[in-house]
Amino acid sequence: MGILQKLRQKLNPNRYPSEYWPSVVVLMAEPTFPSSDEILSRAQKAWGNAGPAKLVGTLRNGASYVIQCGPMSLSIHCTYARYGGLSERGDDILQRPWDDHKAWMSVDLPKLRNQALYQSGDLASMYKVLLVFVFLCWNNNCLGVYFLGDGVTIPNFGDLAASINWGRQSGLNLNFLN
Repeated sequence: MGILQKLRQKLNPNRYPSEYWPSVVVLMAEPTFPSSDEILSRAQKAWGNAGPAKLVGTLRNGASYVIQCGPMSLSIHCTYARYGGLSERGDDILQRPWDDHKAWMSVDLPKLRNQALYQSGDLASMYKVLLVFVFLCWNNNCLGVYFLGDGVTIPNFGDLAASINWGRQSGLNLNFLN
């Protein structure tokens, strides 16, 4: 997280700017994305307990998907370019995914806001909802995962759970996942 973003969070009693929603960005070595059928199949596996996953629509010539699953509306974006968001640019381990990625995919809950979820104690649960889908897509092409609302990057250290555990053991602030 950048210095300005850290300062804003300390001064802001609400912790999160109101425009942020839960978003998990996967930084990818190559622009290799799941097909629309694979997206829907993984969505059903990830979120099918909330109701059948339905592809509501596609945007950007099939590069973005809107999924409805029970009461949840989720979006998945696949982009054949480098990610333009702010990132933790600390040591080499955290920097490498940013330097080496050529594409990214995000999984979002755009109708919800981090600020309200944080205040109600539901933010971690919503991130876990998104991480189930990311887990189903995780492979060697995934260089790391980035949490936009908290500005935290976790490099790929094998499977997704091992990578998150590495982040915790390395002192990254992952309290938003608790």
